[in-house]
Amino acid sequence: MRQSKKASRGGYALFEVILAVTVFSIAVTGFVVLLVRMSDTSAAFAKDRLIQQRLETILIEAKRQSVSEMNAEIFDEVLGMQLRTYAEPLDLDN
Repeated sequence: MRQSKKASRGGYALFEVILAVTVFSIAVTGFVVLLVRMSDTSAAFAKDRLIQQRLETILIEAKRQSVSEMNAEIFDEVLGMQLRTYAEPLDLDN
């Protein structure tokens, strides 16, 4: 009778190992998914910041030009975007 109890406990040990490996694999999978999402978000923020810097640069360059030269189109190969600057007349009433 003592031997049968030891044999059945060995089966539970194997079950516990399988359960632990399963829980560990689920946790690692969740962690990897989280890291991938963080990487995608970081890349999106970096691209947004690059676009913002490029727009600021174009506006600074356009301000230094005369009004007739402010109308321009620029294709940015890095961003893959067509950027356009133009000046419009402004009517003010005092």
